[in-house]
Amino acid sequence: DATSIAGEERPETWPLPGAKVEVKWDGVWWPCEVLDVDHDANLCTARYDDGRDEEPGVDVCTRVRKQQPAWVRAGLPVQVNQGGEWHESEVVEVNVNGRSCSIRYCDREEEEDDVDVASRVRSPQHVWLGEGMLVEVLREGVWCECEVLELSEGGSRCAVRYYDNDEEESGVDVEARARAPATPLYCLYVGQWCRGVVKSISREGDVLVDVGAECDGLLRSSRIPTRSGLVPGVRGLLDLDLEVDVWICGVDVGRSRLELTMVDSWVGGGFDGNAPPGFERFRRYLLRKEGSDEKFLQLT
Repeated sequence: DATSIAGEERPETWPLPGAKVEVKWDGVWWPCEVLDVDHDANLCTARYDDGRDEEPGVDVCTRVRKQQPAWVRAGLPVQVNQGGEWHESEVVEVNVNGRSCSIRYCDREEEEDDVDVASRVRSPQHVWLGEGMLVEVLREGVWCECEVLELSEGGSRCAVRYYDNDEEESGVDVEARARAPATPLYCLYVGQWCRGVVKSISREGDVLVDVGAECDGLLRSSRIPTRSGLVPGVRGLLDLDLEVDVWICGVDVGRSRLELTMVDSWVGGGFDGNAPPGFERFRRYLLRKEGSDEKFLQLT
């Protein structure tokens, strides 16, 4: 088969004019429609769904991919973090890029707009999987992105479609082979609050924290509050698997690096002596660990 473009014949390939795709612009994937493709299918012209802007000369190899469903969708039950507590809610509407949404709280029928999905929304803990959701499935030792097609009664097994080859697989053991997808680094931003788990501590006191992103974040010892403020040499104050509140102070998508801090004033480039909102829980932990009095952690 062949398709005629600009009066020339070329083998039919992907993407074709009219295809719904996602185009990467400024580090973010945006839903678009392909308007035209060059003879070799290396470049295309795309129209963005949000503002109907058109962009010619889009490199297909590096900037175009098939549309992938956001894991949040209208009508989906979720839990939303408000003031440090998770509330049962329902998604009312998702923005065009899936990074924020409008939700309705189930306990008081109130709605909230522009809720950041990466930092404030999670699947209900009693059932995190649902049809149409984006998940990762372990296949031959590799985690592959998939779409959930069907969920068994009780949610123990599911059928999925792999994005890389469009193949389907049924009877996937959810507990052993499925997990929620990691948050892409391009969805994170400096100043964003996250709750993570300590995964490792170096001899120098630097800490790797799992915040659910594509890579663990580096929490340097100089960004961990101690009894005299921010000083190095805090090894022993943190334990493995400890849950901590952190802020993102650096994101490098190209080199897959994520920098974290436990004091939000460091995000702006310096320490002003003010403890962040999530610091109180960490302060109490240190008090128990050190056996000191309430004046132990007065930051100066």
